[in-house]
Amino acid sequence: MKARDLRIGNWVRIKNILTTSECQVESIGSLQQAAGQLWSIEELEPIPLTEEWLERFKFNQFDDSDFFIPLGSDKSLILMNVRGYWYPRIQQEAEMSHQYIQEVNLNYIKHVHQLQNLYFALTGEELTIKE
Repeated sequence: MKARDLRIGNWVRIKNILTTSECQVESIGSLQQAAGQLWSIEELEPIPLTEEWLERFKFNQFDDSDFFIPLGSDKSLILMNVRGYWYPRIQQEAEMSHQYIQEVNLNYIKHVHQLQNLYFALTGEELTIKE
């Protein structure tokens, strides 16, 4: 894992302790702060993106392998699972074409922090766990 891939608020796993610990990054630098402690970047690892994480972020499942979350009144982020890789697709109502919807397909993602960063890039807001 590289520090440049992380943003404050990203979920990561700490791999230097006996039990798995998942926490959010609080600062970025030569050391990462998570769970109130300082960790070197070598002690952090990405969390695999799973259906459970999508449910925690309040994505909705609409068939066996697709999940979506609204990005506003006319856009959605859709994730399709193909053999363990999540393929993001942005769908929106067509503004100036004869099509009903327009889609943009993106390269696959595998980790929670990648989904958080993509969501922020698309909306300017943090993707948070919903209670």
